[in-house]
This record gives sequence, C-alpha cells and structure tokens, in this order.
Amino acid sequence: MANIKFIDPVKEIAGKLNKGENLHFRTRNGKTQAYIVKNPYNGPATEKQTLARNKFAELAKQTKLILLDPTLKSQWENRYEEYKKNAEAHPFKYKKIYSTLRGFIIAQLANKQ
Repeated sequence: MANIKFIDPVKEIAGKLNKGENLHFRTRNGKTQAYIVKNPYNGPATEKQTLARNKFAELAKQTKLILLDPTLKSQWENRYEEYKKNAEAHPFKYKKIYSTLRGFIIAQLANKQ
C-alpha cells in the first residue's frame, strides 16, 4: 500500500479527479481515503433522495442567509464556540463533531425541523 504525505497546499481532497473516472477520494477524520466505485447507480433518484436533496438545499440557503447577516453570524459563532468547547471536553456525548461553522448551522437547523 502506498503512503501519501501531503504538503501544505493540499490539506484535503474529495471527489473524482477526472469526469469519467471511478476513482474517488474522501477525507474522514483527517485521513484521506481513495476508493473505486465498481457499480455506480445511474438510475433516477428515488422519492426519498429527492426529498433529502431538497431539504438540504433549503437548509443550505438558510445557512447562507445567516452567514451573510453579521448579527446572526456572530450569534451562531458564539454557539459554535460553546459547542466546540463542550465537544472537546465530552467527545463521546456527541454522535458527530462538526468541524465547520456552516456544517454546525445546517445540522442545528435540521434538528429543529
């Protein structure tokens, strides 16, 4: 197995490098993984997939509006800082620890719905 050590300009990589390629990259918990998709699904999206995509799109729009408003952004930044302190002190209390403010906001808005 090859060992890859990234230099500073490349911290994470995700997705395909070329359009028709089946080699995908993802970064999980600070480790970059490469994998090959052998039988990708090319059919239409199911009703549940469509609903999930639409819900995520709506949450992303709401998050964008929050991040553009300085007052709301500062409130969410304070909540995120408090969350990070709690997550650092009690990591097993949380199912997932969010590493970005945007991801944290989307998760919190999704939990409210």
